[in-house]
Amino acid sequence: MNRASIAARVLAAGLGVGLLAELLVRGHAIGINLLLVTGAMLVAIAIVRPKGIRMDPLDVWLPVGALMFAAFPALRGDGPLVVIDSLVVLVLLGATVAAVAGAAVTRRSLLAGLELATWVAAAATVGTPQAAQEVAAGWDRSSSVKRQAARAAPVARGLFLGLPLVVVFAILFSSADPIFGQWLEAALSPEVDISSLANRTVFAGAVAWVAAGLLWLVASGRVLAEARSLGAAARLPTLSWPRLGPVEALTVLIGLDVLFGAFAALQLGYLFGGLDTLAASGLTYASYARRGFFELLAVGFLSGAVIGGLEATVRERGPAYVGALVGLIGMTGIVLLSSFVRLRIYQEAYGWTELRFWVFASIVFLALSFGAAAWLVLRGASRWLPHAVAAAGVAVLVGINAVGPQAFVTDRNLERALNPALVAPDGEATLDTVYLGRLDADAVPALVAALPALPEPAQSEVRRSLSVFGFELDLEASRGDWPAWNLSRERARAALETLFRR
Repeated sequence: MNRASIAARVLAAGLGVGLLAELLVRGHAIGINLLLVTGAMLVAIAIVRPKGIRMDPLDVWLPVGALMFAAFPALRGDGPLVVIDSLVVLVLLGATVAAVAGAAVTRRSLLAGLELATWVAAAATVGTPQAAQEVAAGWDRSSSVKRQAARAAPVARGLFLGLPLVVVFAILFSSADPIFGQWLEAALSPEVDISSLANRTVFAGAVAWVAAGLLWLVASGRVLAEARSLGAAARLPTLSWPRLGPVEALTVLIGLDVLFGAFAALQLGYLFGGLDTLAASGLTYASYARRGFFELLAVGFLSGAVIGGLEATVRERGPAYVGALVGLIGMTGIVLLSSFVRLRIYQEAYGWTELRFWVFASIVFLALSFGAAAWLVLRGASRWLPHAVAAAGVAVLVGINAVGPQAFVTDRNLERALNPALVAPDGEATLDTVYLGRLDADAVPALVAALPALPEPAQSEVRRSLSVFGFELDLEASRGDWPAWNLSRERARAALETLFRR
């Protein structure tokens, strides 16, 4: 197959993906449609994939991961989680394109991965006009196309001469027969929303442009030549930055170790050890412990960035450097433990929210990342640190999807409202019905189940919120919006039917 035919296939596949996305995604809630469009894109990649280019075995998980995260929005009714899952799908699709095109993705270093990501983003932007140029060039070179054009020329001339005659006769027929006139007017003047048509065209065109650009990267074989060889990632030329000397790195680490060590000692004494916080700070232990978990989480992320930056830039890793770095990792672990304890004490007093759930998930992610970092640094294999962090992120996101933040938050807060023993002595046991009423479908089954046991006025407030949500679900069902099908919304609809006997 020549390049023009390949390019035409790429443009057709990209247009198909764009039209499917416009049909299933634009104007619909995210549900099973994301899985269908992702699957269509992966099928298109397989169709245009050239023969003779093998995919690195370490990259097989990329298309599987894209399908898995695309399936999660069809299972969970949780707005923020759906957004995150959708972004992960886009990243994994881009990585799949690079892998199928011949680049070793998973085994790359962080800088080489950034370089490859830039390459893929550029392909998504300029690939479509390149494919169109190949098609046009193929037409110019093809004698068969010229023969077809010659055959079509008489038809074009006939249309040029015949259309005015058709118009004249149509006017006469309309004047002679009112029914024919009404039919012709309806046929020539359909009710079309021009603004909606423009929006749909722009959306479909944008998706088709990006999809065709990525598919052209796969089909044309235009990947960095160095990326063709599986396992060659270690030899690839990558982006670089100035290297840091061992003395400078050790100086940075010693300063941080001293600061982190002082803070860790205070945590061991006051937060964990039971020293008198009132005498030291004028705060009771409850007031002292219920603050600061956001700031300590930020410390964890910043410390992780420092550790990653040092490992990426330091020229030599002597025993002193490794010891100081592992010490910083260990003391950052104490900071994370302090953040977790403070979050738990705060939650026991005031309950759960989605934000507090995400803070907890972030602590778990950082704990996994720092544990992997300590192991890799001690083994002298810190080049795999970005991969370990990415793996920790994927594992935590899978766990989050399995648990469901909104379902978890709703269950825990209802437990507190129904069992005041779970609330700290000076905490708040009042159920925040306004907050729960803003949650999505994941929260509905638990609210319906707990409704009879809730005291007034919480019961009436929750019932009103459920009634509004049920009306929205009924409206969605009346539209027959199957692309937005979602298991969580179906469960919510079933639970509400038992409550209101619709």
